[in-house]
Amino acid sequence: MLRVIDTYWMQHIDTMSELRQGVMLQAYGQQNPLVIYQKEGYRLFEELVNNISRDITKYVLKANIQVNVGFLKNLWKVIEKNIDKIG
Repeated sequence: MLRVIDTYWMQHIDTMSELRQGVMLQAYGQQNPLVIYQKEGYRLFEELVNNISRDITKYVLKANIQVNVGFLKNLWKVIEKNIDKIG
């Protein structure tokens, strides 16, 4: 999961850098570069969060959870031996 976050974060940093460079050209078109940067940056951040959520959800749903049966058997034995002490 950390790899997913890291990969998308690095892509986001690169995209934001490209956005900063591209926004400067908008000033020539009589548009406020700061407003454009903020709006587009927010859109890109939402996209980042959605991509991370989608991929992590996908990995969690595909996860193969394994149970250590030996551990559970030993735990059950301990519980059975000590059940009268608990109650």
